[in-house]
Amino acid sequence: MSSHLFSRQKVTQPNQNAYRETGLVGWVNRGEKVTQPNPPTYPVNIQKSKKMDIAQQVKEAANILDVVSHYVILKKSGSRYMAVCPFHNERTPSFYVTPTMNMYKCFGCGERGDAISFVMKFKNIPFLDAVKEIAGMYNIAPNMFPVSKSLSARKQETFKKQPEAAQIPPSFIPKEKVLETLKSYEKNNFVQFLITWFGKDVAEQLTADYYIGTSNHWPGANVFWQIDKNGGCRSGKVMQYDAATGKRDRSIDPTWMHSILGIQSFVLSQCLFGEHLAQERPNTKVCIVESEKTAIIASAYLPECVWLACGGKTMLTAGKMRAIKGRRIVLYPDAGLPDKSGKTPFETWSDFAADMVKDGYNVTVSDLIERKATQEERASGYDLADYLLGWSLSEFQEMAAPAPIDTKPQPTPNLPPPGTWERFDGQINEPFEQIMTADDYPPYPAVWDEPGPPDEAIKNCIRPIQHTKQNQDS
Repeated sequence: MSSHLFSRQKVTQPNQNAYRETGLVGWVNRGEKVTQPNPPTYPVNIQKSKKMDIAQQVKEAANILDVVSHYVILKKSGSRYMAVCPFHNERTPSFYVTPTMNMYKCFGCGERGDAISFVMKFKNIPFLDAVKEIAGMYNIAPNMFPVSKSLSARKQETFKKQPEAAQIPPSFIPKEKVLETLKSYEKNNFVQFLITWFGKDVAEQLTADYYIGTSNHWPGANVFWQIDKNGGCRSGKVMQYDAATGKRDRSIDPTWMHSILGIQSFVLSQCLFGEHLAQERPNTKVCIVESEKTAIIASAYLPECVWLACGGKTMLTAGKMRAIKGRRIVLYPDAGLPDKSGKTPFETWSDFAADMVKDGYNVTVSDLIERKATQEERASGYDLADYLLGWSLSEFQEMAAPAPIDTKPQPTPNLPPPGTWERFDGQINEPFEQIMTADDYPPYPAVWDEPGPPDEAIKNCIRPIQHTKQNQDS
């Protein structure tokens, strides 16, 4: 039996049943009946000591943005993050999370508080249960939970110290719910865009590889399922795209399938989108981008790498990286202007990568987009997919194909510049080809240790063009 929830076979026949014939075989080690994991047992110590109270430990460790993101999809708005309030019905977002103050507030219903009070309100659980749940998110092994004063002395004496508790296990979407979405692709705007751009054969393979589902939550909506390395479905992000342009409809905030399905007490623990593909190709270089769409697009143009997505600039975490520790990893942040902290996406991810290297990860950050993006592209938040989609797949493959070896000495060509590029050191109107091969620039896209035609293709796909198209929003 496969070690994965899903065991796929390559789709070769473009027919109406092709998407159903992807070889889905079921959950391994979970069985047909899916139940939520029992709450973990936490150690209790009623002895008064100098150790910090667990509630205070959790308050100091908990980041409001991390905690709320487990339950609500947030959208950056200046220095804050906003969403439709989970505590009352509304259409216009009025719920805000302020990381600098470590608090949330809804300007519609007035709810406000810290990470603990959010979990209490969201899950309708008492204070101590909320503390336990957040402790599990941060893998805090509590050694002193306060004992309720209502307990009798006799009951207090029954508490005994237990082994350290592990992190709260994640919940999983039932197999049958995933399978139900792997159809009706004629109603799926994102898949229709893939078919228009790449053709049916390539689109079918991409859809099968990443388990792109269809949702009727909105007309034309799709589901990006998060399948972990063990084949467990952590949840699915429901999004809306335009079938003609491939742009995301930013007037509609994404939502989660476990919320749509109404699964109670669901513990959302996100993994990298496409993580199951890294498990299937253990010797292949792993590249991480921000959006699911970009990972899918990049995998069509550059199948030599495994392309994964973290879900956003602030969603790349150490927890998600654990599944690919020991792999050769390259990060591809989007282009962008400096945020409130003064850092670009490249700088933010570079800081993150430096921390990961200290923890033993083999990870580098591509600075190609950071150094080559125009101000207009930065303001629009261009990502790798926007540059790749500037070429048809056949054009890109032709450019990536190895050139025939000619042993005859060749004269140095006098290349007419197809365009010019403003270098960041102030030199202007230098031929683009010379910029790309300038000795005073470090190699990119990152420090490649196995150079080849696809790597050259990534470099060359960023070309000085007149940008007539709008940014392909992720």
